[in-house]
Parts: sequence; C-alpha cells; structure tokens
Amino acid sequence: MAEQKKKKGRAARADLYVPQAGGGFRYIGKYYRFAEGQELTAKKWTLIRTALCVITGLAVLGSGLLNSPGMHNTAYVIIPFMGSFICAVAMIWAAGRAAYHGVPLKEYVFDATVLRLKGLTIAQAVFSVLAAAGEMLFLFLSSEEEKRIAAAISFAALQLVACAAALILRAFEKKPQWEKTDTNAQ
Repeated sequence: MAEQKKKKGRAARADLYVPQAGGGFRYIGKYYRFAEGQELTAKKWTLIRTALCVITGLAVLGSGLLNSPGMHNTAYVIIPFMGSFICAVAMIWAAGRAAYHGVPLKEYVFDATVLRLKGLTIAQAVFSVLAAAGEMLFLFLSSEEEKRIAAAISFAALQLVACAAALILRAFEKKPQWEKTDTNAQ
C-alpha cells in the first residue's frame, strides 16, 4: 500500500483533537508548562515578553513614520527597514498569541510562539542594524541639500532601540524553564 502523505499545518493539528461525548472537542497532545521555582512567574514573563515586543514594534513604526532622507528611493535603507517591520509584526503576533493562550501552552502553540521568538529576535536585530547603518551611510554619502540630519539620526536611533529591545528579549527568553507534560494540569 502507498505511504500516507504527511499532514501539515492545521490538518496535522486536527488529529490532536478528539470528539467528546457531550459535544465539542478535547486536545490530546502535549503541553508546555512553566517550571516551578523560577524567580519570576509565568504571568510576569508573559508581561515582559509582550512589553519588549511592543517596544520593538513601536520603535520600528516610529522610525518608519519619520521623513528620513534614506527612506526616499534608497534600497539599502528601505529593504532592511521592511525586514525589520515584518519581524516586529511577527514578534508582536507571537507574543500576543502566547499571552492569549496562557500557561500551559499546547505544544503547537509553544512551537509557534516561544520557540519562534528566538529566531525572530535575531532577525529583528540584524534588520534593524542594517537599516540604521544604511541610513547613516546615506547621510554620509548624500549632498548638502539632501541632508536632514535630525530625521536621519532619529531614524537610526529608533532602529537601534528596536534592536536593543529584541536582544533583551532574546536574553530573557533563555532564562525560563519549560516542562513538557501530557496533561493540562498546572
């Protein structure tokens, strides 16, 4: 007989839910719960994670709203900025999803939020530094009439704030210990 095709996305998660006798569905997969005895509670970690993601997003959004000279037809500023913006939105989405689901997290939610944030923070930091460096390079290479120094420095500073918040979040995400369990018991 032919091998069964491996399911992806929602179809793979559908197998983790079984119907109940009274109607509805019950999750039968693994859970991740916050380990006991840590210096901060799960609620405080969630608050820190969400706050740092929002700070990152606001810094990137603020830099995009500035009328900085490098954001006018300069690919080496615009492309890293767009990467930074996309990473910031994805970070806010992941943090919000983790906060919405609470602790314990279902395994697929843990993978899509807490584990994904580790990669997103590095990508955010890289794109933010590239956007700030591109803006400073444009300022250095541009002619006198194109220079708007305050806007360019503000853009670079906000991008570096986003980078710093992402790296702080990365450092914070290394500290909490998660335990994989079979049940929803806290």
